[in-house]
Amino acid sequence: LTSGIPVIMVLNDDEKKQKYREEGCKCFISTPVKLSELHEVVEGHSGSKKRKFLRAPFKQKISLTFNGSIHQCYAEDLSEGGIYIRKMDPVPVGEDVKVSIPLGGKNSLHVSGRVAYSKGIFGEGYRIPAGMAVEFVGLTDEEYSLLKAYTIELLARDILDEQEEEIITI
Repeated sequence: LTSGIPVIMVLNDDEKKQKYREEGCKCFISTPVKLSELHEVVEGHSGSKKRKFLRAPFKQKISLTFNGSIHQCYAEDLSEGGIYIRKMDPVPVGEDVKVSIPLGGKNSLHVSGRVAYSKGIFGEGYRIPAGMAVEFVGLTDEEYSLLKAYTIELLARDILDEQEEEIITI
């Protein structure tokens, strides 16, 4: 059942790399692992549509401004290219919006975007919450770099949190 799943190993030993390559390993990543490199490798072997940007879970409240009205919504995912925002009544596709994104502490980033697609409550079952994907437009180099660095920080924090073990003594 799992024979079609590509194996990607984190390994620095060249002799072992050759052995594992002969046994079917598709790719190797050297340590220390860089998230951007891991993203490229996984996307290259996933068999699904390749994502352009790293994307991190981002379940935080954001401010969305559309037609002069400010809406408080929750986001699902964040990347340097855009954000998915939960909203029962999504803004129509193609409309321009402004998004205020908290970046930890008291800092927020205010960016412009355009609604790329929306999902209703019944469109994709319950796999994706009702809402919309906003593609950022007109980012400065500084804003782009800030979003990229924050996305990597979120992913690294998420990976480290999942690796923490809880020791139970009886």
